[in-house]
Amino acid sequence: MTYDYPEETLIRQFAPWFTRTRGYIEKFEDTDTSGADPVDSAGFIDNQTVLIEFKHSISPKEVRYLGSTGSSIEKKIRTVLHNLYQDNNDRVTQSLKGWDLDHEPLFILVVNRMSDTVVTLLNELLIQHGPEWHFGYEVIRWHGDHGETIMTCPPKPVPRGVLQEIVFPQMPSTALPRKPNMPIDTLCTTLESAGLDSHIKAMLKKLKEFDGRISGGGARHVNFSFPKISGSAIGIWPDLSNTEKGLCVAYWPEGLERRFGSTISQQTLPGIEGPRMGHLGGVRFLKTESVVVDFWDCITCR
Repeated sequence: MTYDYPEETLIRQFAPWFTRTRGYIEKFEDTDTSGADPVDSAGFIDNQTVLIEFKHSISPKEVRYLGSTGSSIEKKIRTVLHNLYQDNNDRVTQSLKGWDLDHEPLFILVVNRMSDTVVTLLNELLIQHGPEWHFGYEVIRWHGDHGETIMTCPPKPVPRGVLQEIVFPQMPSTALPRKPNMPIDTLCTTLESAGLDSHIKAMLKKLKEFDGRISGGGARHVNFSFPKISGSAIGIWPDLSNTEKGLCVAYWPEGLERRFGSTISQQTLPGIEGPRMGHLGGVRFLKTESVVVDFWDCITCR
């Protein structure tokens, strides 16, 4: 399995600990990060059905379906339970064939960071839906090497047929229409117009040298991926780049370290550190063409 983005790092850390401390046996894992599955992991602890969702962080707008602009925690719970109770033909349900129909499933939410406000909202959500949708729940705050349970309600036995009779509310998609990804030609011309022609040429030369490939991005940036790791590892943001600061480059430290066998230090990495943007985790402004080259020498152990 390869790991991608902060959630994948969280999964890599959490899974062995949970297996060791709780005896969790995984039957499903979301390895393609497509977003098509409502949870990231599913399996059993003894005969207890377990559904796990991992989040690096949660904002208040991501808790409830109403007012969200993506997949809320409420909708994830609703979807995975509806599919399971109705024995639908989705990947999660099919991985749990033979699950105990006479016992509520356990939904576990594992989070790196969440505010007190989010904790309160989650508590209200789970207290409301746990009894009416018949599921137990546990929220775990992850501390890098161990989990801290901050709220829990154990699953209960239920009469046969009760789960299949639950009527769930409809929750159509609330995601905003996605703008087209920025073409590579637009990226280059924008940076050339900003006086950063030599910067982007040096960057693209290095990307080609190390077999970097365009892997999407968004309307404001272009992402690149590399063989042997899953997902994007470098992103270039032209609208945040200028001659004063340099080329704005986002990067995924853990992915680059696995790809090139390097150790990336914020203290020694060339460029000026910038605020985080998107999901990659780190940002550097590379002021000159030579700093672009130094950046690559650092992340590739040259």
